[in-house]
Amino acid sequence: MKLFGVFVCTLTLGFSILSSAVTNPASAATPAAPTITGISKVAGGLTVTFTAPSSVSPAITNYEYSVDGGSTWVSPLTPITGSPFSITGLVDCQNYLVSVRAVNSDGPGQGATAWNGVPGSLQYHLNNGLMKFGASDGNGNGEAESIISSGNLKQPWYKNGSGGWSKLTFSNYSLNYGLGVDGDGSAEWNLNGTYQEVTGNLTQMVIDCSQFVETSRVGTLSIGYGKLIVIGRATIGTKVFEVTRTYSQTSTSKYTIFNESIKNVGTTSLTNARVWIGTQDDWIGQNDSNTKKRGNIVNGGFSQIPSAATQAKVLEVTNGTDTVYFYTTSNLGYITGLNGYGNFRNQVMNQSPSTAQVNVTNDGSYGMYLRFQDIAPGASESFTWYYIASTKASAEALLGNVASAALPGAPTVDSVT
Repeated sequence: MKLFGVFVCTLTLGFSILSSAVTNPASAATPAAPTITGISKVAGGLTVTFTAPSSVSPAITNYEYSVDGGSTWVSPLTPITGSPFSITGLVDCQNYLVSVRAVNSDGPGQGATAWNGVPGSLQYHLNNGLMKFGASDGNGNGEAESIISSGNLKQPWYKNGSGGWSKLTFSNYSLNYGLGVDGDGSAEWNLNGTYQEVTGNLTQMVIDCSQFVETSRVGTLSIGYGKLIVIGRATIGTKVFEVTRTYSQTSTSKYTIFNESIKNVGTTSLTNARVWIGTQDDWIGQNDSNTKKRGNIVNGGFSQIPSAATQAKVLEVTNGTDTVYFYTTSNLGYITGLNGYGNFRNQVMNQSPSTAQVNVTNDGSYGMYLRFQDIAPGASESFTWYYIASTKASAEALLGNVASAALPGAPTVDSVT
């Protein structure tokens, strides 16, 4: 078993010179900032492509790079003359904040807007033997890379009471994820501004695997548990979010912990920022039609809400043999959907939690909705939720145990202003 831990990378003066970013008095004759256009990973390093600043006089003689967001700069003894260039001597799985700046005879210019970069040559399969994401066939056999280009996890699977793998979505569907922003946010749930399912590629996406524990490897696919942290950018309307999605398992957990964070990387506040998570078509074991109930944790167990207008933070889905819980610790979280299967936006995102069905047996969909407080430039907001799957006999006790362990370390927001 191999632990990808936290390492320290030392850059020696044998091949580079370090200089400080904060002491750079860029003058009118120093170069403008380059623009990073891409970062690709290799084992122990990164390859950076960029667009050079134009009309520079005196001419550019070198480029320096930073792997800590501009706190320190590396000036290679062999000058970098253009794009692309390689950074070596880095630690696989560690997230670096990469920037580049041009240098001429008047000194170094301004640094490019930094990008995340994570070295490595592997893909990752989140699988602790009890719950996994992705499989090589439709029966749950084998392994596959867990994270797709949108940052979502592939199809979830759990170990059923018979010791086999059972899926939690229809066909080979991954989980669904949506974002919204802008418009009148005075109502807790609303469809104002721009909102959409995130299905395309996250730009600048990296996977921080520094807390992932490898238990086996097949080719370049690393299999294990621990944490995988996806960082990337999504554009909704005219607004850009930095999305951070953290997926966590212990070696023995029958659940996966999700932490969802969005950061404002723009220059104006993100108002009425919203998140939806769920599935457009559920499945448990061999059942396409399951019983779904909205509720809350009361006295350590699941309790169905008395009416549709009551806030529900827990969804129970059961087929009579196995049970799934979809649960958040946030006071701003609402279970919604419970309509028929189909388009996630239509069946889940468009459904007000206050009128969603409370108890229904159908071939359908479900999701969770949360509206953040306004997010100032440079600030972020986050929440945590849990995906629990087990036999019906043990699932409710597991829910109570997870809730008891989660609540002390999961502060929540009581209101939105």
